[in-house]
Amino acid sequence: MPAEIADDAAEQVARRLAEAPELAACGRLALYCAAGGELPTQPVERVARERGVAVLWPRVADDSLVFAACSSAALVPGFRGILEPPAALPLAILGPGDALVLPVLALDAAGRRLGRGGGHYDRLLARVRGPLRVGVGYDFQLVELVPAGEGDERVDMVVTERRLLRTGARGGAA
Repeated sequence: MPAEIADDAAEQVARRLAEAPELAACGRLALYCAAGGELPTQPVERVARERGVAVLWPRVADDSLVFAACSSAALVPGFRGILEPPAALPLAILGPGDALVLPVLALDAAGRRLGRGGGHYDRLLARVRGPLRVGVGYDFQLVELVPAGEGDERVDMVVTERRLLRTGARGGAA
């Protein structure tokens, strides 16, 4: 993906997220640091900070994801070389009132997502039920059906540069 197209798509996703009432109500926003062609999240971080929303970043610890608040400038190389918060930062527990933005390789309108296959986000989502779950990606990654198996968790919203879909995956308002 050429950088200018990726950056434009990321700006459009940030705009869509900023306009979503579900996100406006969130006190904290957990993002990911893009790797391997994933949609960049810097524009989403910028919009969140402009609105005074705390931004959390994931770190792999003992094969689980944990989160800490910091700016993207403070991130350091971690698991598989992906940028993450330094281990010395205090951890934040995700819960109701938070939003969790997840990376995808593919996703569908029912909220099924395909990640990189490590299961980190699925294990996290099985553990924490409170946050709004938002899958973000490029519109070409939105497909008719993503195969899902036992242990695959769905997202509440799907956001691309062209659309925002509320999946109803958990039967809530999202």
